[in-house]
Amino acid sequence: MAKWHMPPTVIVGLTQFAVEGLGLVRNVVLARALGPAEMGLVAALTLALSLVEMISDFGPDRLLVQAEDGDRPEFQATAHTLLVLRGLVTAVLLALLAFPLATWIGRPECGWAVSAMGLVPAIRGLQHLDGKRFQRQQNFLPSMTIDFTAAVVSTIAVVAMTQWLPRGDALVWVSLIQAV
Repeated sequence: MAKWHMPPTVIVGLTQFAVEGLGLVRNVVLARALGPAEMGLVAALTLALSLVEMISDFGPDRLLVQAEDGDRPEFQATAHTLLVLRGLVTAVLLALLAFPLATWIGRPECGWAVSAMGLVPAIRGLQHLDGKRFQRQQNFLPSMTIDFTAAVVSTIAVVAMTQWLPRGDALVWVSLIQAV
């Protein structure tokens, strides 16, 4: 009997599609639970986090996959160190900008949420890079498993948390859960 084999690109594509689809589900659940005014806050928090992460992204995880010596333990240790430092600097930057940004968007009482979102890149900075390093050998399973598991857990968490947390607090907690 012939064994059916799916090409890795199809598996990676389907996993990424599922992860993005679960992201859409999370956003729809948040939008329905929070309403338009609170969804604006969620969008502002998400954009602030994305902006700071984009500005600080220098790609040591991608370099680990692409560099000739990316398998060396020293190389990976350096990449880890750089990601930890990036996460800490980003967290401090968001903490410093939290209350001015919250005041600027007209929600000074939500400064704590912007500050708490700074924990997301700090947690991501602690992420181990073996999943990325395995991609050097075309082994995408560890990285896909991490991404998919985080998407599933955070989607379940958003459904639960929007039931009992007020306003945009659910976004902060779900973002932290997904980062962990």
